[in-house]
Amino acid sequence: MERTDAQALLRDAERLRRRARGDRHASSVPLLIFGALTVISAPLALFLWPVGGWFWLLAGPAGFLATGWWYRRQQTRSGIGEGRGSYTVAGVSTLLAFVLLPVVWIAPLPVVAAGLLVVAALQRNRYLAAWATVLGLLGGLEHFLVLSNRLYDLAEWLGWFREPRNYGLLDELGPPTVFAAVGGLLLAAGLVALRRERVGR
Repeated sequence: MERTDAQALLRDAERLRRRARGDRHASSVPLLIFGALTVISAPLALFLWPVGGWFWLLAGPAGFLATGWWYRRQQTRSGIGEGRGSYTVAGVSTLLAFVLLPVVWIAPLPVVAAGLLVVAALQRNRYLAAWATVLGLLGGLEHFLVLSNRLYDLAEWLGWFREPRNYGLLDELGPPTVFAAVGGLLLAAGLVALRRERVGR
């Protein structure tokens, strides 16, 4: 085999590898699913418990199962699956963690993010791992209203608190605003990943 033929074969193999990685949508699908769930959770944050708190106890495992279902469907259609790590196993494990460790009900979102991080580590997907960390960190902080309290500081610095009723309004809008922003970040990251995956093909 001549050198030019070998180089052409290597280029074709690399092109096929890139196309397979793009077709697998390793980053975009989980980020879009969990980003959408985080946005949906935003108005429920008005209630915190029981409605807002119970949301992630159900939506977290359901998000993993939905992601696993999407990859199984994709594998049936194209032969390209989810890669290392199983979203279905992550969903069942997350559900078991919620059932067996009620203490994590205090802040369930970091548990969901940890499951996503484990799958990302098994897949050696640094992009997904970075955003799973962002979800766990920001979501965990907001479960204790840390970020909402920073909104108080920002509003005071801007001189927004001129009437007592504004405090109550920020009490109501703080957590939903934070969760909507976190979900929006994940959706944006998922769309960026989707664009890269399509270009990579």
